[in-house]
Amino acid sequence: MTPMNDPQLVELFVEEIRERATRLLRNARAWRDGEWRDDTAEEAERDAHTIKGNAAFMADEPLSAVAKLLESTWAGIRRGARAFDEELADAVVAASQALVAAVSSPPRRDADGLDALIRIVGGENPFSSARPSGEEETFYALARDLPDLGGLVVDSVPHFLDETAAIDSARFGRLVDAIAQQRLDTEALIDALQESLGADGAGDWQAATSGLLSSVRALFDEAAGLTGAASSLVTDTLGQLVRYIARRSGKDVATMVEGEDVEADRYILDALREPIRHLVVNAIEHGIELPSQRLAASKPRAGRIRIRFAAEDDVLVINVEDDGRGVRWSKVAEHPGVHPASDADQLTQALFVPGFSTADVPTQFSGDGAGLALVARVVESLDGAVQVTSGSARGTTVTLRLPRLRAMQGVAVIGSQGQRWALPVTAVVDVVEARDEYFTDEGRRFLHGDESLPYASLSRVLGGADSPASEVVVLAGIGTGLAIGIEGGIQRVRGIAKQLGPSLRGVDLLSGAALLGGGDFVAMLDRRAIARAAALAVRELGPRPRVLVVDDSRAARQLLAASLTSAGFDVVPFSGGLELLAHPETWQASLIITDLDMPGQDGVELIAALRNRGVDVPICVLTGVGSDSELRRALAAGADLAFEKAGLGEGAFVEAVRDLVKDRRGAPKHPAEESADDSE
Repeated sequence: MTPMNDPQLVELFVEEIRERATRLLRNARAWRDGEWRDDTAEEAERDAHTIKGNAAFMADEPLSAVAKLLESTWAGIRRGARAFDEELADAVVAASQALVAAVSSPPRRDADGLDALIRIVGGENPFSSARPSGEEETFYALARDLPDLGGLVVDSVPHFLDETAAIDSARFGRLVDAIAQQRLDTEALIDALQESLGADGAGDWQAATSGLLSSVRALFDEAAGLTGAASSLVTDTLGQLVRYIARRSGKDVATMVEGEDVEADRYILDALREPIRHLVVNAIEHGIELPSQRLAASKPRAGRIRIRFAAEDDVLVINVEDDGRGVRWSKVAEHPGVHPASDADQLTQALFVPGFSTADVPTQFSGDGAGLALVARVVESLDGAVQVTSGSARGTTVTLRLPRLRAMQGVAVIGSQGQRWALPVTAVVDVVEARDEYFTDEGRRFLHGDESLPYASLSRVLGGADSPASEVVVLAGIGTGLAIGIEGGIQRVRGIAKQLGPSLRGVDLLSGAALLGGGDFVAMLDRRAIARAAALAVRELGPRPRVLVVDDSRAARQLLAASLTSAGFDVVPFSGGLELLAHPETWQASLIITDLDMPGQDGVELIAALRNRGVDVPICVLTGVGSDSELRRALAAGADLAFEKAGLGEGAFVEAVRDLVKDRRGAPKHPAEESADDSE
């Protein structure tokens, strides 16, 4: 879609900007001249917001910048954070005049208005000292909770609230992430201390820490709130676009938007602008029928598109619905790139393949197969999911499930193969009891409501034998869903999504890791890899090489064990060398992996002890802090391979493990067995 190449569409946007800019200027003059109405600031803020969105759609960054600054200024006026000031009023009027001039005939570009507003807003203009309302009140609540030494000190929050300054967005993002981590760590620390103190001491401890916990949570909520925006950020330019495309297509279309005040991370909402536009265009051009066709089908003359935003805890749910003819599945099945024997799941997934389209004749806005492919790409990049339901009688609904925040996301922790695994809650649609009557097709399909979903047990997906599932997790993916059986329960918590380092990046089935607080990490499963493994009936079953992992860090053990388990190994973790030496698994392993820097007995000492006991098992040293001399010491003590985690390329760790296991000279015997052989 290239709006700047279509003069009619550009003129439609310019026309609305001109109308709203004129009203914006009128309200600015009324405020300057004392002709105040209660709704002036709210109306001006709304007009500036729409102009900002229209200008951004037209890729007119200077125009969007003026409108954005006016929007924030009017928002401050509406909340009472900014009192009347002649210099500020003149700057608001000048900036509004600059907007009008930019869309006049002929257009004029005058930066004086914007420069004046920037100078006043960021300068020394005296604002009202009256306490603001709304979200800023939370800052005062936080300040009141802090000790004041009996009135000897006072808070400085009012001073800071009266200032506006430019900040480095990248540094601010890192600050929010750090605050999120502090919240998780504080919660984990308090939980651990309460558990260790038991019922007798927990009461006093809980009372002593409740204030700290409340303050840390409130601090995070405020920081995350500063990154948020209302969902109207996504829809502020859709009205004009719908009217234009409907008019060109000869269709009548009414658009309804619900939940525009639902808040989410601004970055996520910005990324959704283009996908939502593509979904709306698809609804008009592929779904909504011509008026004559709708009347013949006993439908209202005007088609309807409804966009609904909703917040479900940590998940932002967006539905784009139309009451049109639905997806022409027969047309999808006839496409050259679709296999004739494709089932409903494969047909739905085909919609999101780049270059795929059911359009008979491509238009300027659709038919090239780029729209839904872009939706899938953006949603996957945000760790979200897309679902499509469609029928000739009910139209089409596309549901997007995305995290509401980037800094902290909902995580579903599940267990299988003796390990913990995590999934983003955006992927979890439902958790139901694994009852026999829900399974069909010899256990390969699972009935969930009106849907029949592909099914596999998570233990089977991970390369092990099928294990009885107590519950089934229904997952959303790109286009279709998937049912996964789990052995234990599911726990919903909050975590911080992290990318895997180079040593684990590219490992099968893993997409990253979730920090749960207190240094605890859980490996994140990749839904696409799970779906591929389930579709291929997973892997050939056979003996799984046993790998022993020694690391004093619980998080490191978890991630290493998860990566190796997903790669087809049977993993046994140990917290230290002494625990390993006392365990019989030592003599039955295909490989031992040990950290270098550990308390009590370090990696080099462990290797020496193993070799002195006659353990002839390949040993790999994997460390994040080892010097060259320490790595050489490890090799001299008997390690077969030693490297630093940060020095590995993508996927190199698992490949190195596979090579060591494959090149092993043969299964070692226990030293006691060797002594018995020698005595015969």
